[in-house]
Amino acid sequence: MIDKESIIPRTDPILRIAMYEVYEAKCFYTGMILNVDEYDIDHINPKNKGGKDCISNYVLCSSRINRMKNDKVDEYFIERVTLINTLLFVDDVVNTYNNIALNRKLAKGKYSIDTFAKENNLTLSQKQKLVRELRKKGEVLSTTFITTTGKKSSSLKLYADYEIMKSMSGLAYGDVGISQVNEAGTVSGRSLRS
Repeated sequence: MIDKESIIPRTDPILRIAMYEVYEAKCFYTGMILNVDEYDIDHINPKNKGGKDCISNYVLCSSRINRMKNDKVDEYFIERVTLINTLLFVDDVVNTYNNIALNRKLAKGKYSIDTFAKENNLTLSQKQKLVRELRKKGEVLSTTFITTTGKKSSSLKLYADYEIMKSMSGLAYGDVGISQVNEAGTVSGRSLRS
C-alpha cells in the first residue's frame, strides 16, 4: 500500500491509470480533455528545485503544457497548486492506485470463473452451481475489476483456483467432468438430472 508521499516514478503504469481516472482525463492546468497518448504526469515542484517523485507532487496535464511549463515556477504557484491538488485529487489517486494494485495482486494465480465456464461449455445453471460450491468452501475471490481504460466496472469479477474449479466441477456430476456433459444434461445416454 502506498501513501501520498511514497516514491513512485511517473512512468509507473498503475499510477498513470489511477491519475487518468481520477482527473477524469482532464489537464489540471487547462481542464482540456486529454487522449491517452497526449498527457504527462507533471511535477508541481520540479525535481531540480527539490520536488519529489510522489503523488502529492504530481498532476495530470497536457504534454504540450508540461513542455511549456518546464521548470518555470515560483513559490506562490507551487503553494497554490499543491493546495488545490491536495484538496481535490491526491487522496483519490492514492485510493485508486491501491485498489488497482490490490486487484492485480489478488487476481494473480487465480482464474476467471467466467472464462472457465466458457472453456468448459457450462450452462448458466452449471456455472451457478459451481460458484455456489466454490463459495461454500471459501474458494471464490470476488473483486471490482478495473478495465484497461482505468475505469472501475460496476460488476464483480469472480476468480478461483483453476485446479479446484476443475475438481469441483467433476464433483458436481459424480465422476464426470462438466465439460463432458452435453446440453441435454446426459452423458452416454445417462441422465444427470434428478
